[in-house]
Amino acid sequence: MTAVLESPRIVDVVATPSVETIGAPPPTARRKTLFAVVPILVLVALQCATFEFSEPIFFGDENRHVMTSIFFRDLLADHPLTGLRGYAENYYVQYPALGLLIWPPLFHGLTGAVMLVAGTSSLVATLMVGLSAVIACVYLFRLTARTHDEAAASLAVLLFGLCPLIFDYSRHVMLEMPTLMWGLIATFHFVRFLEEARRRDVFIAAVASACAALTRFDAVYLLPMFGILLTARGQWRMLKRWDVWAAAAVALLMVLPYYAVVASEVGGLHVRQASESVVPNEHGDQSMSGFLYYLWLVPKQVGWFVTVAALLGLLRISSAESRRRLWPFLAMLLATYVTFAPLAEVHFRHSIYWVPAIVVLAIEGVSFGFQASRRASAPGHILMQLSPGADAHRLTWAVSVVLICGTAVTTVAKERSTIRGYEEAAAYVLEHSGKSKFCLFDGWWDGNFTYQLRHLDQNRRLSVLRGDKLFYGFICVPDTDYTEYAKSDREMLDVIDRQSPKYIVVEDPQIMTHIPAAERLRTLLRKHPEQFALAKTIPVRGGKLVRDYELRIYHNLRVQTETTKPVEFDVLGLGKSVRSASVGQPFQADPNASHSVDADPSQPEKADLRTGAQP
Repeated sequence: MTAVLESPRIVDVVATPSVETIGAPPPTARRKTLFAVVPILVLVALQCATFEFSEPIFFGDENRHVMTSIFFRDLLADHPLTGLRGYAENYYVQYPALGLLIWPPLFHGLTGAVMLVAGTSSLVATLMVGLSAVIACVYLFRLTARTHDEAAASLAVLLFGLCPLIFDYSRHVMLEMPTLMWGLIATFHFVRFLEEARRRDVFIAAVASACAALTRFDAVYLLPMFGILLTARGQWRMLKRWDVWAAAAVALLMVLPYYAVVASEVGGLHVRQASESVVPNEHGDQSMSGFLYYLWLVPKQVGWFVTVAALLGLLRISSAESRRRLWPFLAMLLATYVTFAPLAEVHFRHSIYWVPAIVVLAIEGVSFGFQASRRASAPGHILMQLSPGADAHRLTWAVSVVLICGTAVTTVAKERSTIRGYEEAAAYVLEHSGKSKFCLFDGWWDGNFTYQLRHLDQNRRLSVLRGDKLFYGFICVPDTDYTEYAKSDREMLDVIDRQSPKYIVVEDPQIMTHIPAAERLRTLLRKHPEQFALAKTIPVRGGKLVRDYELRIYHNLRVQTETTKPVEFDVLGLGKSVRSASVGQPFQADPNASHSVDADPSQPEKADLRTGAQP
């Protein structure tokens, strides 16, 4: 957020890497470029070779990110000059799978702009995340080359991209990699500002920090990181500089308007997630606090090869000279830990921001294993600072190759889940809906079905109703605030008759978890063939991690194609209801609409809005 507390000049805190090392000629510009480009090309090639296409379901958030990006694409295409709030509410009623106010909008806005030209495919958003990963690698190279040398930076980039956590989050539409990219840009320019005191760097660091904060709330880790660096280098006096405060003002002006809206609208939900969590620990151990949780997860995030090497690298901080060059990474490590460990909601992905620091420590560990009895004389070319002799030099690189290959094998061998089938279901519903305005979906991957329907329906004719709004509701997972709105078969039938969807699509059997109201709906559809005819069954195809189930498409034989019944939802945490009287038309606020957050059980078509994901 305010990556802004930069500081003055400190020319010799991190000395310019020496090139006077054994067997290491001064690198030419061409060699520097090769050191930077080759590992990135290797990583891109490996990602392409192992890529398996899947409909967007990763972590449950991926389809929300794709749909929110499409929302911005449609917003730019429709360019409503007034009533932006009403437009967003109306859009949500039609496509209830957005993450507005749950996540900051920068990534979605940029991706939506690209979708204006490239189309609404989820692959566009995937490529945007991949681009973020490439830029993150570039800035990790620049930062490591500054503190170490080009050879160490090249190895750092390769290890970084091969770590299981980074490899996975570089190929899925999630916000962690774009946020990490902005964080590395901010870190590099902040460090260079400390060393060279160039005004341009403090402003770039501030803007990049603001962009990180407008991508994901996690960017708050940058604040303690900058504070740690200022303290470690004794640079707090640099806060007396006017350009530091000017840069801070720029960052605040970028961030505060959006954050003020979020705080006023759904601030309570975000505070609840941070203080008590609305989802269970994803690894099931509720007794393990964040203070132990993230440390315990490091081998799963980066692999055991990197973990062991990084533990050896930590031993180097006993040297004052090593600490000076490692401070940017130690600050990154400490700031990530102190930011996320105290939070109630702990997740594997939250500490992704310390992975660059861990891989640099691993590189330090590789050289330390051969230098335990010899103190290095210069920080440059860390991999080549060995006891004299070609044998030691070759041995260091051999260990580096083992580190790379071991991490790569661990990462590539990891099983990944894929899903196929929802696009086929959406295509069938769209093709056979006729004049009907609505279809109803009930299942865990409602966001995927919603995305598929919007992607195929370029005219935005059909709207999606969700079972977990009409019949029951919860926040993120059924364990949190579960409630039922249609408590009997009769009430469920009344809801269906009111909205009159021509097709009803359900996952059968239920996946992930058992929801009583959802099971009642499936039983109802089977019990009344006179009203609900099974039109098509589509098996869901996936990898080994996906259990067998199918999508069952029922034809509602009592559909009323001319129904004008408005769709209305009470938005949990927002305290207001949203409604749409006419699908596809600009939203018109109903001055008589109830603004109570409590659902009215006498109107089962109203239901709590599931926020869909945690920030």
